[in-house]
Amino acid sequence: DALIEDSVYFNRAYSGSPVCAPSRAALLTGRSPHRTGVVSLNQIKYPGLTRLYKDEVTLANLFQENGYATGLVGKWHSGNGEGYHPLDRGFEHFEGFNASVDIKTYFEYKLDLQGDYQDFSGEYLTDSLTRRAIAYVNEHKSEPFFLHLAHYAPHRPLSAPDEMIAKYTAKGVEEKIAKVYAMVDILDKGIGELMTELDRLKLREKTIVIFSSD
Repeated sequence: DALIEDSVYFNRAYSGSPVCAPSRAALLTGRSPHRTGVVSLNQIKYPGLTRLYKDEVTLANLFQENGYATGLVGKWHSGNGEGYHPLDRGFEHFEGFNASVDIKTYFEYKLDLQGDYQDFSGEYLTDSLTRRAIAYVNEHKSEPFFLHLAHYAPHRPLSAPDEMIAKYTAKGVEEKIAKVYAMVDILDKGIGELMTELDRLKLREKTIVIFSSD
């Protein structure tokens, strides 16, 4: 609500695709998913149909060529294999994961940190991504930067801290739906924390923030 009140809100905007990998490809390139090579969701079964063609230019490529630091925190899901990693597609910094197979639960997951996959447990995934995004902003606060924060919530597997789920079941919401509400609630809180940090660093006035979803 705060973003809408403070911004331009498009209620007739459309994603490049109703599903994740093709819509990410469209967002990253500004082109139809069919032109990018990403038309499937299944990187294991159809790896050749789930990765950006190597000659596609990404937003990160453009910003990098114009002197910006470029970072991706969160989900990539735009290509596996040599030459298809985010670090090969214009991003200088990557802390995230490639696809849903890396997420066992929101409390147990794998993250790729600059090409090094590591196991994590305990910290809720959405909170972890928010924390990493805020750290990236602080690291690059003195230079132009492009940060692509690709949250996973509220994607399956549905999970959230018990106290957040209870906040909604106490209002009579079915538990499965309460989990989704809790996941969105935590995501919302994280975006607020990131915006607050931009204010604290006095970067808000010269930072364009775009929030979108498929």
